[in-house]
Amino acid sequence: MAHTGLCNLPRSRTGKEMQSSKDIVANLCDALASNDDSSTARAGDSFRSLIRTQLSVRNAKSPSVVASVYNDVLKRPEIWRDLPRFEEAGEEFRPDTVIKPGFSLVTCCMNRNDHLLRTLPTWLVHQEIDEIVIVDWSSEIPVAISLDEAGIRDPRVRILRVEDEGSWILSHAYNVGFRATTKDKIVKVDSDIILNAEFFNRNSMGVGKLTAGNWRQAESGQSHVNGFFVVGREDLMAVNGFNERIVTYGWDDDDLYDRLTDSGVERVDVDPDTIRHIDHSDTRRIDRPKSKPVTGWDEVQAFPQFWISLNRETALSSAPWDSSSPMAGFRVLGDSGGVIRVRRTYPFGVDTNLIGTRLERAEAAVSAIQHVFDGVKITADREAVDYALMTRSLKDAIVVLGSGPLQSVEKNDKVSVPIGHSHHKPKLIVDAQHGLGNRLRAIASGAAFAQVHDRDLVVRWVPDEHCDCSFTSLFDFDGALEDTSDNNPENALEVDLMSKAFREAFDSTSLVHDPRDIVIQSAYRFTFGAPYDELEKDFLRGLKPSADVQEMIDSVRSPNDIAVHVRMNGGAATDPHGDVPGDWSKSEDEIARRARSRSHYGFFFKRIDELLESTPNATIFLASDNSESYGAFETKYQERVTSLPRAVYDRSEMQLKYALADVILLSRAPLLLGSNWSSFTEIAHSMSQNQKLEMSGQHF
Repeated sequence: MAHTGLCNLPRSRTGKEMQSSKDIVANLCDALASNDDSSTARAGDSFRSLIRTQLSVRNAKSPSVVASVYNDVLKRPEIWRDLPRFEEAGEEFRPDTVIKPGFSLVTCCMNRNDHLLRTLPTWLVHQEIDEIVIVDWSSEIPVAISLDEAGIRDPRVRILRVEDEGSWILSHAYNVGFRATTKDKIVKVDSDIILNAEFFNRNSMGVGKLTAGNWRQAESGQSHVNGFFVVGREDLMAVNGFNERIVTYGWDDDDLYDRLTDSGVERVDVDPDTIRHIDHSDTRRIDRPKSKPVTGWDEVQAFPQFWISLNRETALSSAPWDSSSPMAGFRVLGDSGGVIRVRRTYPFGVDTNLIGTRLERAEAAVSAIQHVFDGVKITADREAVDYALMTRSLKDAIVVLGSGPLQSVEKNDKVSVPIGHSHHKPKLIVDAQHGLGNRLRAIASGAAFAQVHDRDLVVRWVPDEHCDCSFTSLFDFDGALEDTSDNNPENALEVDLMSKAFREAFDSTSLVHDPRDIVIQSAYRFTFGAPYDELEKDFLRGLKPSADVQEMIDSVRSPNDIAVHVRMNGGAATDPHGDVPGDWSKSEDEIARRARSRSHYGFFFKRIDELLESTPNATIFLASDNSESYGAFETKYQERVTSLPRAVYDRSEMQLKYALADVILLSRAPLLLGSNWSSFTEIAHSMSQNQKLEMSGQHF
């Protein structure tokens, strides 16, 4: 046997615990200073792995880790030039297809190198094991480095290194490991499982048989041996391995066992005294970032039982996983030193908040809560469960949702918020963009979202060339305000809806369960339908104009029978002075110009004349974006038309006060003749009560 000292391994720094990003950078600097080529190579591999993995992670912690690393190396040219670059992948990874009798042990590891160094020696002592396939799922310190530093060398060990994975996905990792085996029997072992010296003597294993762990038979603290199994390779491949639609912890093994037994494979329990599980926290098990919980949902999703229940439900509600379902593909990046490096054929990411429907998630939450807290019974409907977990701490949610002894909750150290405590609400910061109408509709949309999902609304209103005034010059507002874009909360989720491609693919439901503060840069609505529509209108109607604006409103006859908004500047034959170059795509610009061409006051005249035939004494309020319209209306309709006269048409503070007064006056008439492709018309109608709307180019 080629390995030495396996029972008394030296404990390297990497063997004890995972290093921080600063440790990894410091190691690389030390190695470069020492001129030790082998140390430099290992440290460089760790550094590149750290960067690649963090860039692929989709959680709140990763951006700060990447930023920290880049800041550390920015002034170090010897490291800066070694930053990872895109690597071209070669052929599709296609393992050997010649299968021989014997046992292949398969394990997968992502940042559990410390466990692997303890368990691998207990596998290697078994001569019955012909090969050990280790799938290194983008560990920040590559497994090959940890084994080398620990002195573990054995020709049976083969490492398949999967690069650029940001999240642990058991089903995908093990399936590629199974495909890499060359023996007719597979031993699936997690990196935290120890094999007893009598394992092969005391267990019956072979083709046509599934020898598996059973949590029901395990002693206290050993329920996680349930994921261990030995099975014939052909039997495993016939059911297509693990269900790759299950991408989080839980239910993956039971799903596989059910499909194997349904196919005729006999299941027997492994001797529970021949395998043992290394105890560790649930945080490492479910691969969730360590962060302080804010809502009940944060706490529930830290329970393994939640994911077990949710994955069971989603697996049962989808088509069966079988040989017709393609496994994830991988392409080869390189092969050296006994390590094959691969990367996914297609990029893949997981947003765990989008797994399952809201009701499925609520059902799984109930299962988890009742599993963790003895005697607690949730009696509320599942809609109420979802809302309570969004808006309260877990302890507070349990109090309002169900019944049972509260002392069972109070004893649990994961629930630390006392009953009645006012928990911190996450913020929703709406960074409003473009002109007055655009900004108001974005803010109203944000206000509705914040109200429904219990967030603190912050209005960010930065004066610029589109809207050169402050929010307080227009409104008497007692809510939270910001006038700069340089104040994003730490680790906030930033959403840019000014990108047309992103905006069209965006769904605000993806934000519902995110515990972070959210900053949305937008000139558009991003909430639609009930209950948001009415809440947006209520917010707009509740805005109180400033004293200057109110004085303008009071100076005009109001209400009138017909309100008219003529937005014609920017049409095909008029000067597009109102828009800042670069605001819109070419297609959007063409749509706007076409709409404004159809909003010439001449088209409005025809429709108004038709209305006056049935109501000769009707009064009119006019708001327009140029003096030509005002002059034409006054000439034609004389004293029946009223307006707020002005001498300037720009984006200055005074003009914007006129504009807001116009919007409010437009909203007061029972009928609004509006301009298409205009947020100004949209906001005026949203502020109204039971107003009829007719649009130029659409209704007349």
